[in-house]
Amino acid sequence: MCSSDLAPAWHYVEVAGGPYAGVAGGSVEGILLSVRNRDGEPASGIPVLVTVASSGGSLDGGTRTLRASSGTDGSVDFGCTLPSQVGTFAVDVTLPDQPGSPTRVDIAVGAAAPVRMELEGNNQAAVAGMRLPLPLGVFLADSYDNPVAGVVVGFTVEQGDGRFASGNGAVKVTTGADG
Repeated sequence: MCSSDLAPAWHYVEVAGGPYAGVAGGSVEGILLSVRNRDGEPASGIPVLVTVASSGGSLDGGTRTLRASSGTDGSVDFGCTLPSQVGTFAVDVTLPDQPGSPTRVDIAVGAAAPVRMELEGNNQAAVAGMRLPLPLGVFLADSYDNPVAGVVVGFTVEQGDGRFASGNGAVKVTTGADG
């Protein structure tokens, strides 16, 4: 018997899918992990511990920790509820019986659909042919007050002969990262 026959079984986990993303307060299902042996083959029945590593959010069932075992194909899948803040929701995956650092799963959290709009610079007056004293603007936020980026907003002159810098009576702009 050689000494390598006495070595304990060694396994590792890798993120099998992704990248993963969702909206603030929403859920992401089907986050897929793969547990493998030292030869890279799927390993079944291996204990897996998934732990929320960031503030807010939760795993399936509203917990912050999930214990599972890899299936016959070495897979483990789970879902989560994302926090209400835009950013990154992180979970750490460890194999409790194995040494080493956890495997991090990062889930991008974006703003949900806009539900609130604030107008800036509305109802101004100026002498004909002159610029308005303040710029026109709009702020869009989701139900958690996260700014919503990437929404096309149209401005139209509805009364008079006013024009935008483009020379047109209407203009479309896209909200930036600040909503």
